Amino acid sequence: MTGGDVLLVDAGPGRVLVVLTGFIELADVPDLKAALLEATRGDGRELVLDLGAARWISSPGLGVLVGTHRRIVARGGLMVLWRPQRVLAANLSMLGLDRVVPVVHGDEVPFTSA
Repeated sequence: MTGGDVLLVDAGPGRVLVVLTGFIELADVPDLKAALLEATRGDGRELVLDLGAARWISSPGLGVLVGTHRRIVARGGLMVLWRPQRVLAANLSMLGLDRVVPVVHGDEVPFTSA
């Protein structure tokens, strides 16, 4: 990725944590999409995207997040956006994406299963 990075973390059976950092720009979208496709393969039912270190996500990048959310929900799973920084959280709210993809604030990783 050019402006940001994606780190996949196996968080246990059926759970994946993806950490986004920096500025996710248009040039980063193919890598972001590939990483999220990889993260959602197999039996992953819960996907948490940690946005705590993400400074910005371009509109096409946000589209990838929405598409990923739709794929996970279609198979009975859950995806949440975790601890976005203030500017990113405001952008998600302004675009109405916080009403489509759950946004969670706080320090605890928001997995629902034990």
